[in-house]
Amino acid sequence: MFVLAQANRRSLSTMDSTQVLSQAGNGAVYVVEDDAHMCGLLGKYFEVAGLEAHCFTTGESFLQSKFGNEPSCMILDQDLPGMSGLELQARLKATGFNIPMIFLTENGTIKDAVHAMREGALHYLEKPVDPEVLLKLVREALDIDRKRVEVGALNQKLNSLTRRERDVLNLVVEGLTSREVADQLGRSAKTIQLHRARIMKKLGVSNVSSLVNVVMRVWSGSKSK
Repeated sequence: MFVLAQANRRSLSTMDSTQVLSQAGNGAVYVVEDDAHMCGLLGKYFEVAGLEAHCFTTGESFLQSKFGNEPSCMILDQDLPGMSGLELQARLKATGFNIPMIFLTENGTIKDAVHAMREGALHYLEKPVDPEVLLKLVREALDIDRKRVEVGALNQKLNSLTRRERDVLNLVVEGLTSREVADQLGRSAKTIQLHRARIMKKLGVSNVSSLVNVVMRVWSGSKSK
C-alpha cells in the first residue's frame, strides 16, 4: 500500500525556525533537486533543524560525491534532468548505497510511485510539500538509518572476533555457562573465561546480558534488511 499524497501549499519560506529548532535531530540529508533555488532552500531548512545538508541539482553530481557513514537519508526529485530519480535510485541500490529515500515529484504517475516504493523508497510525495510534514518524514527516515549505522558498527566489532571467540560467543548466547562451554569445546573453564573476557572487551560490554543484547540487535537488524 502507498499513498500518492499532495501536501498543503504552505511555502517553505514561511516556516517557523523556532519550532523547527525545537524538533531538531542529528544526521545528514542529501537533497537531489534540479531547481537550484528550491534545493538551497531545503538545505537551509534542514540546517536550521540541526541537520547536515548536502544539495545536488543532478543525479550525476551526486554520484561523483563522497559520503560518510553517519545516519542519513535522501530527498530525491523524480523529475531530474538527464538521469531521472528512479534511475538514480537503481544505480545507488546496485552499489549497496541503501539509505532511506523520500521522492518528490510534480509529474509522477501511479506507476512511478509503485516502482519507487517497490525498490525501497519510504515515501513518494507530490510537490509542493508542507515543510513540517517533510521534516517529520526526514526525522523518521534518519531514525531508521541510525539503526543501520548502529548495526554496521556492531557487525564490525563482531567481525573482529577470532574463530574460537565466535565459537564461545555462540554458545554463551545459547545460555551455556563457562563450564558447559568448556565441555562442548574441549577446553578448560579458565580458558573459556579468558575468551569471554576478550569478547566482552572487543564488543564494549561488561556482562553477559549486554553481550546477548549486542548479538540480538545485530541479528534483528540484519533480518530487517
